[in-house]
Amino acid sequence: MIGRAKDTSQLQELKREYIVVGVAPDSKTEELNQWAASNRVDRDIAGPPVTLNEVERLLRKIGEKVEQLAGKAGIVVVPALTSFLFSAYDLRDVISELEQQVSIFPNLLALIVSEGHFEYPLGPVSIEAVGSQTIVNRMASGLRERIIIIENQSFGLPICLSTRAKFRAVFK
Repeated sequence: MIGRAKDTSQLQELKREYIVVGVAPDSKTEELNQWAASNRVDRDIAGPPVTLNEVERLLRKIGEKVEQLAGKAGIVVVPALTSFLFSAYDLRDVISELEQQVSIFPNLLALIVSEGHFEYPLGPVSIEAVGSQTIVNRMASGLRERIIIIENQSFGLPICLSTRAKFRAVFK
């Protein structure tokens, strides 16, 4: 959402059952103020003081899951069901941090992080390349679920080229 506001230089909004958020670049402060007034929300973040660092929490989870691989080659899947990771952070920045984290584990072929809303895609699926990484967008009833796929460029264990090609082909 923040990334979209930066990229488009436009106000972005998110309205869900218990959350209403508006984000805008500095050049659109007046528009954001009008939006906040018309939606009856405070201009600043309201709620109990909570320190959230979803990226750090995710990095910890990745480390814990890689430990479970016990040195064997593997793919780690982390559902981010209760996280603000996908709505409060610029996914390009998240992907950059995830790439750095993944690269320190030579036995980790790939990392998959999912918002985890839908068991099955009920609508269109689109695939977006972010550098050498991938974001899968699945749609259902007007909602979007994103899945980040990070392929470890520093994977150091022997693997058949056909296996790596099959993994890549799944997300193309």
